Amino acid sequence: VGWLAFWWSVAALLPLFLIYPSPGFETKGAARLCWVFVGVVALRFLWAPLWDPAFAPGGAQGTLWVTYPWASEDRLYAAVRAEAAAIAALMPVAVVLLVGRWRRASGPARRATRAVAAAGIVLALGVLVLGVVGTGWVAGDFDNVRRVVLLLLAVTPLVILVVAVSVARRRARLVRALIGASGDVASVEHTLRSALDDDELRLYLRVAGGWVDSSGRHVATGSDDPPAPSALRERRTIVISDGRPSVAVDLTTPTPAEREAVDFVVSAASLALDRLPLVAV
Repeated sequence: VGWLAFWWSVAALLPLFLIYPSPGFETKGAARLCWVFVGVVALRFLWAPLWDPAFAPGGAQGTLWVTYPWASEDRLYAAVRAEAAAIAALMPVAVVLLVGRWRRASGPARRATRAVAAAGIVLALGVLVLGVVGTGWVAGDFDNVRRVVLLLLAVTPLVILVVAVSVARRRARLVRALIGASGDVASVEHTLRSALDDDELRLYLRVAGGWVDSSGRHVATGSDDPPAPSALRERRTIVISDGRPSVAVDLTTPTPAEREAVDFVVSAASLALDRLPLVAV
């Protein structure tokens, strides 16, 4: 039971460090790693009775379990070393994937992604050391290393909690800032640029005769649509009035990790600008 509680905790936390704050795995490699890790833990649970002397005839499990006459201390030790080697081999892959997350992090989700990835790297390195010591490849006190990893299992999830609280607080501040900027397209645009870390973001407002930017300059005369976005950027309609787009934003196309945060920011901006077209048209 203790063994399962330990390794299933790692199996449950590893996907969180490879996903949060994204809505899902960013790479196929990350998803495959988690499934392989779960498979290793499950296999160890299933094959334990085959080698553990407790399941041998006359062992501690008695007649409550099926007994295996080939179970022995030597075979148990070999099985445990194989398990430790398999887990140790997976951890460098986890570290590479987490470092990749840290390096790719950008936009509004950058700080949250990097904090979570850093916590995952620390935990993965701890599990790697535990696996290496468990195989006997490197001399060390296995029990002390295991205590350290147990401490990491208790501490690193707190990083996700702190990040989640921080994200919620930043979003609350953003909403207050947008409410304060309501009615001023230039102020809303500035707030969005800061929130999305996108200096090229542009807001367009439909007025009689076409579209204007945040400074009031006409950018599309006699058109129902604002200028088309450039490459690597996308346009989103924020407000629709009378069945036609009234306010639009051009922004950098978000990565999967950024999309949820960008969606929230754009939705908040739509509330701040919803009444503006009624005045401007």
